[in-house]
Amino acid sequence: MTSHAGSRGQCPNQIDDRQLDLRLYEMLVLLDTTRRRLYEKSVVIEKLQHNLGRERSKSASQILSLKLELEAERQKENDEQRDDRVNSVRGSSYQTEQSRCAIAQGGSPPVEAMFHSAEQGREPEVKCMKRAT
Repeated sequence: MTSHAGSRGQCPNQIDDRQLDLRLYEMLVLLDTTRRRLYEKSVVIEKLQHNLGRERSKSASQILSLKLELEAERQKENDEQRDDRVNSVRGSSYQTEQSRCAIAQGGSPPVEAMFHSAEQGREPEVKCMKRAT
């Protein structure tokens, strides 16, 4: 039989308890360092996620604000176009009535009444008055 024992009677591939304890300690230190780095990175990730959420919220708020502003602009433009159409119709209807009065009865509508009604936002009143002869 051949003996693989060294001078002290141990196998050459065997590790003594002190070396084993030292390697175990090194592994524990490495594990602890890795754990701390992971924790630090998770804290950074949480901060980034929080900032991202805040930026998204801010962006969503800005988008909503811009949408409301755009809608207000559209409504204002629509109101102006509607007012222009109404004023155009009012003017043409007034002119039609004025012409009808002037032609049919030889009279003319009171201009002051038209401006007074328009200033109050009402339809101009057209009443035919006979011309003094």
